Amino acid sequence: LGSVCRAASSLLAPLRLPPPSPRRRPRMAALKRPFASAEGPAAGAPIAVAVHGGAWSIPDALKERNLRACEAAADAAYAVLSKGGKAVDAVEVAVNVLENDTSLNAGRGCSLTQAGEPECDALIMDSEDLRCGAVAGVRVANPISLARRVMEKTEHVLLVGEGAMKFAQSEGMPPAAREYLVTAESEEEWRTWRGYRGNVQSLFAASGEPEPHDTVGCVALDAEGGLACGTSTGGVVGKRVGRVG
Repeated sequence: LGSVCRAASSLLAPLRLPPPSPRRRPRMAALKRPFASAEGPAAGAPIAVAVHGGAWSIPDALKERNLRACEAAADAAYAVLSKGGKAVDAVEVAVNVLENDTSLNAGRGCSLTQAGEPECDALIMDSEDLRCGAVAGVRVANPISLARRVMEKTEHVLLVGEGAMKFAQSEGMPPAAREYLVTAESEEEWRTWRGYRGNVQSLFAASGEPEPHDTVGCVALDAEGGLACGTSTGGVVGKRVGRVG
């Protein structure tokens, strides 16, 4: 992953591309490749951010909400980068936006386990020192923020389950109430899956083939050439308790 970050940084740094035309917006992703503002510490330096809301069969009723969430996340990250902020800050802010949107499978609105409960996973990485942090099987409002605490405040890379939740509480991040994370849509998706037990299948897959919600994510390049990436997910509906990813 470190090699990927270094390679991506070298590829993105020389970019001088304008923002994409509104007429050609991808349905589930948002991209910005402008320059740092004059008031930033590296005025004129290229900055870039790309976010995605997962790859799955998006129901028509959710397409606009998914796109708005991606655009809001890209805008939030761009606001950080354009003021000279670090890529890792932009990534956390963007993924927080995605986690807070109930139309996506991360944080609020996440898919439920076989037992009908939410378990979330997240990862973040910073090219500045090639550190990364991750959590799995957690129940907090913003798993990406907890993953960043693991990266910055522990000597570990991954914390899971009970240990991760104890660490979250020590960092002032209390458990999220089930009512906050679980939406009516995710409950309906789980009930539908239960009717097809043993054939993990998304409620929304138009083709009828297994195609559940997917991980959301962001990658950002700051004006100093720093690169960071982050992902967050609720996994797949009907997954075994303790399944990661």
